[in-house]
Amino acid sequence: MLSVIIPVYNAKKTIEDCLASLENQSLPKSEYEVICVDDGSIDDSLEIIKKTKKKVRYKLNILTQKNQGPAVARNNGVAVSDGHIIVFTDSDCELEKNFLEKIKLSFEDKEIAGVQGAYKTKQKSKVARFAQYEIEQRYDIYKRNKYISMMGTYAAAYKKEVFQYYGGFDTRFPIASGEDFALSSKVSSNGHKLVFNEDAICYHKHPDTISAYSKQKYSRGYWRNLLYKLYPSNIINDDYTPNTLKIQFVLLSLIMLLMMISMLFQYTAIFVMIFLLIALFFVVDYKLYKKIYKKDKAVFLLSPIFVFVRMMSIILGVVMGSSNWIVDNLSVQK
Repeated sequence: MLSVIIPVYNAKKTIEDCLASLENQSLPKSEYEVICVDDGSIDDSLEIIKKTKKKVRYKLNILTQKNQGPAVARNNGVAVSDGHIIVFTDSDCELEKNFLEKIKLSFEDKEIAGVQGAYKTKQKSKVARFAQYEIEQRYDIYKRNKYISMMGTYAAAYKKEVFQYYGGFDTRFPIASGEDFALSSKVSSNGHKLVFNEDAICYHKHPDTISAYSKQKYSRGYWRNLLYKLYPSNIINDDYTPNTLKIQFVLLSLIMLLMMISMLFQYTAIFVMIFLLIALFFVVDYKLYKKIYKKDKAVFLLSPIFVFVRMMSIILGVVMGSSNWIVDNLSVQK
């Protein structure tokens, strides 16, 4: 049996569609159960889930807890699950009809410990479309490798025994940002095989405004500090983040540093270096631009703006996260 775990927090706008997509699965209803864990929602999410339970034909269990974050919610869901395969998705995802069937198929290889599915989106916003192309760039990395080391919980599955052996999700992550990578990295680094199944598709709602997109990237940068602090091997063993993104992080950091220096020392060489680094910053991601140009010329024209906002937000998140943890450590030492 498969157990589908969905953490829910203030998801009244999306949870009904998510649960409806599980009603329409091609897998027989007797072969899966769904467990919704309400993480202290203060909207109508819980009421919507209860109403939906009366309509669906699959087994739907409901857990409630005070707000403790998705890591705790998922772990609590697994604790009461009956399945030997644990499937994770999010309350704002809609699963393709054959999603569970494709996930189950991957586990027919007994050596497989975990499976990563794929994002798609139906959104029309240019920001959301760019976010989707970003994800596809990461999938290109996955597809070059037989096995992967990082899995995101929007569409991921583990053998239950493996999940429990490694203690589930690290509850030191209070929001959804890093706890999934921490677990998958731990599992893969101990010799277990994780695979990417691009046919196991879920539809997701990406940020659809530039401010929401920036906020998401800031959060990613902020919490990536904790991920690398707790699991430093992730700095190297990261097959999810494109190398171009790492290079852009360094380049933009150097550009900002040189700009500050130029306020004190107005040498021509410094301005030339800044100009060259800016050019390199944008050129280094030419493969992403090429991919977008072929598929979506309207988004292509805005891509440089999105790329700049993305990296600036990540850097600010990293700086703020690092600063806060330094202050916290100094306070503890006192």
